[in-house]
Amino acid sequence: MPHIFLTMVTLSIALVFAPGTTTAQSEDEVLRPASGTEARAADALRRASERFDLAADLARKSKSRDAEPAIIILEEAKSQLDRARENFDNNSFDTAIQFANSSEKLSNRALEILGRETGGADAVAAEIKRTDRLLERIRQNVPTPPPPRAQRTFDHLVQIQQDAKRHFERGEYDRALELTRKVRRQATRAAAHARPGTNSQNVKRALRLTDQLIKDAREMARSRQSREMGRRVKEAADIQSRARSQLNQNNYGNAHRLTLRAREVLKLAIGSDRPSADEAEVRDALVVTDNEIRRIRDILDDTPDRNARDTLEQAVAEQETAWREFNARRLRAALNHTRIARKLARQALGTGE
Repeated sequence: MPHIFLTMVTLSIALVFAPGTTTAQSEDEVLRPASGTEARAADALRRASERFDLAADLARKSKSRDAEPAIIILEEAKSQLDRARENFDNNSFDTAIQFANSSEKLSNRALEILGRETGGADAVAAEIKRTDRLLERIRQNVPTPPPPRAQRTFDHLVQIQQDAKRHFERGEYDRALELTRKVRRQATRAAAHARPGTNSQNVKRALRLTDQLIKDAREMARSRQSREMGRRVKEAADIQSRARSQLNQNNYGNAHRLTLRAREVLKLAIGSDRPSADEAEVRDALVVTDNEIRRIRDILDDTPDRNARDTLEQAVAEQETAWREFNARRLRAALNHTRIARKLARQALGTGE
């Protein structure tokens, strides 16, 4: 059951937390340090989100029951991350930092557990090779001589990728995976800023690169089960199809304009994932909790343990609150209450058996 919960409610975590904007960052913004309490809170949220995202992905792929302690820890890490986001949205930046740091520590604990049982060297090596291929495609599409800003960005990403490889060689697979994925995210955004000329060969190369960016973004959306990201990726793919049609008609200027527009939509998909909880996903989580409470109630129907019955009634009360919040469209609050209800129901079962 923890696996179901984790899959439903945790995979829409942001790729990059970008406060105050819903558009992707430029190459300079990707690399430029921010300042002030708000910026420190945003950075803490970004780190916590990345660590949680990495741990959740490893937990989802794990086939071992030994991963269940990590999943329980990750449920609490998710709760702390949600509270950090809520405080950030309310401009309580110091409190947001505290919750984000707490979430990051919990995710790190989960990663330690998962690292002992996943043995994922082959999977991490495949991720590193995938990033190498993306960097090579970008290098081939950069004009000669490359613009100084693009060259600085590319050199920076190559350096991070080298760091990922060094961590891999030392057996630090979780850190290697985190870094190589960071390179891929930033490289994808940076590539979306490419502005080749409009002769036929340049436009064809531009379309090939956009095709790959769409493919990578589609995989991100699928792995995160993010419907909003998937919707934007589909929009980009539709625009790219129109660009391909214009290319086939030798309308290079139109093809160029459309493929760049597709990239703009991809930037929104990749860089703006700071959404509220998805209504359908929250409803699914509520229904799962309903079913679990019903199952546990049947098991405890004849139990003489008053503590177990009282705990289950507390779970029912929390679940009723979750549905009220859901009906009021306070989705994040609904998700938090149904999580508490599920934990209480499991606690009742443990007490009553």
